[in-house]
Amino acid sequence: MLLPSSSRDFQRLKSRTIMEITQSSRNSVCKIVVYRDCYTQKIESSPGAAAYNAQLHICTQEANDILKAGGNLYEALSIFDYSPPPEAFKNITLDFKFRIPHWQCCEQVGYQLKYIEGYDTFYVRGDAGSAHGEYGSTVKANDLLRYYEDTVRYLKG
Repeated sequence: MLLPSSSRDFQRLKSRTIMEITQSSRNSVCKIVVYRDCYTQKIESSPGAAAYNAQLHICTQEANDILKAGGNLYEALSIFDYSPPPEAFKNITLDFKFRIPHWQCCEQVGYQLKYIEGYDTFYVRGDAGSAHGEYGSTVKANDLLRYYEDTVRYLKG
């Protein structure tokens, strides 16, 4: 049986859910308390982990808002409390097109950053002229940086 309740530990966060799962058998009762981020529905075993995930989600939303407003990836990632993003990310906006030939065996630029999924995870999608149409995938920051550098080398010629 799930019994939603609130916790004082999460009053400062918009996303808070605490579920208590109680299972009883003959002579024993087992009570499990889990914490769930209302944004992502991810369940954690401690309030600190749930608060961290909620804060990560909020930062990701703000970073995507910066990109949508015309900002660059460096500015967007700077709101996270992690190490500074690579300087090259200052040149990446939602309009920048990447060359990722191994995705569709095509040498053209055509893939664009669509949104940020987390501090080091991004969704890139586009069509570089392949007969199969559009393609997209989640990429890590080091791969995105490599795609950027490869694209710049390709465009310079």
